[in-house]
Amino acid sequence: PNQLVSNLIDARTGEYLDRQGKPLSEQPRASHFTDIAGHFGEKEISLLGQAGIFGEYGDTFRPEESVTAVSLLRAMLGIKDGTWALADLSDAQVMSQARSRGWLKESLKPEDVVDRGLMSKLVLRFLDIEYLAGVKDLYRQPFADIGPSHELQGYASLTWGLNIIKGEGSTFNANHVISRGEGAVILVRTLQAANRQ
Repeated sequence: PNQLVSNLIDARTGEYLDRQGKPLSEQPRASHFTDIAGHFGEKEISLLGQAGIFGEYGDTFRPEESVTAVSLLRAMLGIKDGTWALADLSDAQVMSQARSRGWLKESLKPEDVVDRGLMSKLVLRFLDIEYLAGVKDLYRQPFADIGPSHELQGYASLTWGLNIIKGEGSTFNANHVISRGEGAVILVRTLQAANRQ
């Protein structure tokens, strides 16, 4: 099923190579996760897996594990540039690229977890519409814990209105740590919002 094809072959080993002379077997490829059956984000996780995104654990996705900053940002870069573009990027390079693109403005370490408040900022920066979050007195949203003076009002309102992050009914719960499964669902919803623009 996952047959590798290339016009370049290593003369000594017979292994197929990419354009840079690196083995194709080491390049990212589709993941078929074995631990997502029945998860609310199964469809979205599977879609990202087919694109080679979130494949750092091989055949497992670990949907209930908290998503780390570097894992999420690597997935976002993979969505924008393709997974082949990140094959050799270190965690530090991923963080650096996210900063240079304006997605990451906070001081985070690669292993830090991402909460709902930060996730709302990241997806609006990814969509290049963060400036809309700063427009005052424009937004109405259903969250009792995000008032007009809350720093996340615009972010929560936009991600709710774009059907990206819906919160927990009447609360946004900005400090809720995002799981890998939730992160996958949010990224697919972000792509859907991008396609509506």
